[in-house]
Amino acid sequence: MAGQPLPHNVVETLLEKLATDDTFRALFQKDPEAALKQAGSTNPKQDCACISASNLPSKQIIQQTRAAIHSQLTSALNMAVFKV
Repeated sequence: MAGQPLPHNVVETLLEKLATDDTFRALFQKDPEAALKQAGSTNPKQDCACISASNLPSKQIIQQTRAAIHSQLTSALNMAVFKV
């Protein structure tokens, strides 16, 4: 189920860290709420509604598709991202 759009600043930080930071990626996979909080989310539990760490793409794929992922996460019509 899709959640509310994420704030642009949170998405920017989230995608940057997921595309470059192995420690953050591990945290995201273990505890998405904690990772979202670290990325600047003020409501990480709600923000987890539109993402899941179960099928996290590689850093390279995130870098290549960053604009599309950003658009999905910040859109009022967002779709679930990183879910199988």
